[in-house]
Amino acid sequence: MHLGAELWVAERPFTWNGIDVGGKMAVARLSDGSLWVHSPVGLDDALRSELAGPQSHLILFRTDRAACTFTNQDVLLAPPL
Repeated sequence: MHLGAELWVAERPFTWNGIDVGGKMAVARLSDGSLWVHSPVGLDDALRSELAGPQSHLILFRTDRAACTFTNQDVLLAPPL
């Protein structure tokens, strides 16, 4: 969902310890054109095309890195596995 000129959110199912707790991602495009991504989720084609651009800064607080579908050019900040 596009919330404004440079802000998006997306929700996807996310299961933790057998409980569906849901996952919500927030994305902001920074002034240099890169993306700040909090709690990345899987991207559908429409959202992927909206978020196309230079390097992203990914902030993960959970260990489900399989949901991360960005590129190897991204900066990843996450807790150790």
